[in-house]
Amino acid sequence: MGRWSERSYGAPYLTERETIAVTLYARGLTSKGIARIMDISPRTVENLVMHAKSRLGAKTIAHVVAIAVSAGLIEFTPETISLNNEAKEIRNGNQGSL
Repeated sequence: MGRWSERSYGAPYLTERETIAVTLYARGLTSKGIARIMDISPRTVENLVMHAKSRLGAKTIAHVVAIAVSAGLIEFTPETISLNNEAKEIRNGNQGSL
């Protein structure tokens, strides 16, 4: 499993907030858009992703998303991809239903 942080059962993991942030990045949101949804600062979002990178041994957010999907930590399905339109609305300052 490489450098993944592991709980006692040996599987890679992310905290709930890290999982939410990574999932929203996978949907195409920016730190600012994610911060609005999670009601936290963009800097806190960046910290969550930094911790996720460290836990999974990733170098970029794209790498975090790839590892998280392949490890089953987040789902990236046609349904989540279709939410990109809602993500664009949030990026543009409109609160969608995400």
